[in-house]
Amino acid sequence: MNRLELVDRVAERNGISKAEADRIVVSVFEEIMSAVTAGESVTLIGFGTFRAVESAPRTGRNPSTD
Repeated sequence: MNRLELVDRVAERNGISKAEADRIVVSVFEEIMSAVTAGESVTLIGFGTFRAVESAPRTGRNPSTD
């Protein structure tokens, strides 16, 4: 499911316009990203936990030149 399909389902389930559902979906994702960027962890029971994780850099390679 992509974002537009999610917006369609939210609009249909709640009897609201697709434009309003899109604003809601986008604002939810923006708030999650904002909290994670600020170093917070966001837990949505039954859905998942979002948090920033440090990972070591890795060396990329171009398979066409190897």
